[in-house]
Amino acid sequence: MTPSHPQADSGTWSVDGLALTTRPRIGQRQIHLDFHTPAEAGRIGDQFNAAEFAGTFTDAAVDHVNLFAKCHHGWSYYPTELGQVHPGLDFDLFGQQVEACREAGLIVGAYYTIAWSAEDVRRHPEWAGLDRNGAPQLFHMDADADPSDPRPIVSWEFLCPSGPYLDAMVAEVEEIAERYEPDGFFFDICFAPPCFCRTCSDGMAELGIDRDDDVATLAYSNERWANALAALRVAGGVSESRWGSFNGTTRIYGNDEHAPAATSGLHVFNTHLDLEDLPTTWGGYDKLPLRARYFHTLGYDLLAISGKFHTTWGEFGGYKSQRALEYEVRAMIANGARCNMGDQLHPNGVLDSQTYELVGSAYQAVEMMRGHVDGARPISNLALCVSVSEDDDQGVARALLEQHREFVVVPASRLDPSEHQAVVLAAAPTSVDVYESLARYAADGGRILALGDALSECPPDLASSLLGITASQPSTADGDFTAFGGELGHLGAGLAYNYEPGWRHTLHPSADSLGLIHEAFFDRTYGQYFSHQNAPPLVDPTSFAAVHRYNDHLVSAHPLGRLYLRHGAEVHRSLIWSLVEMINPEPTISVHNLPPGGRVTVLHQPEQSRTLVHVLYATVVARGEAVIIDDVVPVSDVKATVRLGHQVTSVVDPLSGRERPHESEADGSLTIHFPTVEMHAVAELRH
Repeated sequence: MTPSHPQADSGTWSVDGLALTTRPRIGQRQIHLDFHTPAEAGRIGDQFNAAEFAGTFTDAAVDHVNLFAKCHHGWSYYPTELGQVHPGLDFDLFGQQVEACREAGLIVGAYYTIAWSAEDVRRHPEWAGLDRNGAPQLFHMDADADPSDPRPIVSWEFLCPSGPYLDAMVAEVEEIAERYEPDGFFFDICFAPPCFCRTCSDGMAELGIDRDDDVATLAYSNERWANALAALRVAGGVSESRWGSFNGTTRIYGNDEHAPAATSGLHVFNTHLDLEDLPTTWGGYDKLPLRARYFHTLGYDLLAISGKFHTTWGEFGGYKSQRALEYEVRAMIANGARCNMGDQLHPNGVLDSQTYELVGSAYQAVEMMRGHVDGARPISNLALCVSVSEDDDQGVARALLEQHREFVVVPASRLDPSEHQAVVLAAAPTSVDVYESLARYAADGGRILALGDALSECPPDLASSLLGITASQPSTADGDFTAFGGELGHLGAGLAYNYEPGWRHTLHPSADSLGLIHEAFFDRTYGQYFSHQNAPPLVDPTSFAAVHRYNDHLVSAHPLGRLYLRHGAEVHRSLIWSLVEMINPEPTISVHNLPPGGRVTVLHQPEQSRTLVHVLYATVVARGEAVIIDDVVPVSDVKATVRLGHQVTSVVDPLSGRERPHESEADGSLTIHFPTVEMHAVAELRH
């Protein structure tokens, strides 16, 4: 069949008007107001008061709000002529919300759901996404559950964004755009598993795609999504004056919930990039820094989305503490992102007063920092190349964050020794072409730190010439041990256990071993085992290096990032720190007297001729299923030495306007004093 919607060019995802010369305006302090409301709620919006509604936002220093036109239950909250109005709604709730917020000077976004719409799939089961066996594609649902069985949280059925369902969505989005002229559109759930419905199966058959080929069907799915996003972007009138966000297209690695990886290219449909991450139950506070650094490199403005919820979306009566909300918004700004906090509106249409006291306190605390993320980009002479492994990259990132070693995330093709003194590759790269880029970078003077599986796909001749490895093989052991030597002797005289084995590299004679691998007596089986856990090391080492240096480059046989993320052993973090110090001896920033729980960022704003140094500190603890901000403890006498390569005319605290103590060092660096850091401190370096 011939699709009736704009087609994305294969590999580039380009559509007319996709490249914007200027970006649409978005707010600095936003609210994402969920309103997924079932028919069983009965009458809705019966206590809505337009003036109180908008006033609650403005009193909380909110400048932008996303309002619901259509929700996951499939209901519309305006008198649509095309979709299904919520049966408990007898007036134009969305329209009155838009009008009230616009009169209050707020930027208004229209929320529209894509792949989850319960009423649409109930009325049109032929629109459902299907797996290879023809069964509906479900998210956290049991197809055999009884209606009275308890339902898991965040559980929906996928629809396929093609064919008649895409036609229906396009028409509804056009209706919303023409009737309400929102400042932008927030399109949600822009992801699904590869679909095998009739429309998709026919499309794959026409192209000769094997339904059992996972790679080919995923590529077809990405093309299908590109077509849908292109059509919705046009339908919504996304342009230089109207923003468009496609939630689910801004993951680096994809995830097990079917969000696409950044390599799909689908993020290019956004006018800015929304980085949704609720740290309390989505993996902690160190995921945003890595994502922000990756997407900053692509040149987009960033918006970080969290929520007021203690756990996750849809939690009525759950509140983060004020200190947690304030820390989160300050961390968003420190990572160069605008702020968005999620909430869910009660069916009666009245905003929760406690929520906006909490959010308002956090937003008012940072209101004076508006403009401090405009065009801001992290700068560092240490780079991290994204690999295929989120755990490896995230573990290295966490170690660097705890070392207060600022880093940027850069594609290997853009590495430049004049900007990046060193690069870390934590695991196998996203493409074998990366190895050629690394070779060119090294030839021009750049230094490489390769960890664990980073060289698993490297051509043998390049591994030999670049990193001194003449042969490699993986180990099948449960684990092994490292005996540190040479420059790494300070890490301890004991044999450190590695919870996963390292590669067995055969080295060029001129390579310098910095520690040898010891095998265990044997692996743990029912037939032979030691005590409660792993067997002890053999006294004699193997001939294989745990770490080696070749010219200016370093190689660890073990996946240090993954080991640190999954097991948290200090020896693996200390080893990462030591190796980074060896390849990056003159970092962009060095910090003193800040505990590892502190976080430091360096952001450059070229149009404002300034660099911002952010220092954050709070105590993060695990409590139940959540990771929370527990205490905010002041830290004294923090010092940061920065090496920017250009003259600084003044150093001020933008929160108070007062000058920050600082002095120039003999080597041209600048040391900034932070007498007290209580949650967050900033230094603005003016050029």
